[in-house]
Amino acid sequence: MTEADLKQYFDKLATQSVDIKHDPAAKKKSFFYIDNPFDLQAIENALRNTIQVPALLLDVPEIKPDSNGSTNYTVSMDCTFSIVTKAKGTDAIEAARTQCYQIGMKFLSTMHADSRKGTMIPGKRAYFRINEDQCNVGLSPIGPMAIDFYGWLFSFRIVCPFSITVNSGDWQDLS
Repeated sequence: MTEADLKQYFDKLATQSVDIKHDPAAKKKSFFYIDNPFDLQAIENALRNTIQVPALLLDVPEIKPDSNGSTNYTVSMDCTFSIVTKAKGTDAIEAARTQCYQIGMKFLSTMHADSRKGTMIPGKRAYFRINEDQCNVGLSPIGPMAIDFYGWLFSFRIVCPFSITVNSGDWQDLS
């Protein structure tokens, strides 16, 4: 699984979600990929000018290869996504966070189902994890972001097996 695979999968989820209503063809963008989490200006500009709410924000994943102490190698992608919407006032903020939490839980449920069916990433095995201590899984309320954006941050892990092979054509000393 690659970063591009993850982004494509979330773009598909955002398009299929009746809550997010992402439709790039109709210029209704409700999905934003955060490829540089340190560029706060780009995130703020997207929230203010581009994104319709509720919106799905996906952060660039942290990727960790592991041998698991055996010959079975995996790559773990520690990921986070946020569901945000705009709100002003205490009651509206509470309602917005409730809505975002419910939408996020629908995403986690769909990801779990797709992982079990083997359809998360076509042609690749991807295991979705939300209940392991080492995942650093968490759900956190967020906001305010930009101007009056509130919601929830969801953390999860995707684990994919891979094999270690050496292609002699890739190395001068092995040809």
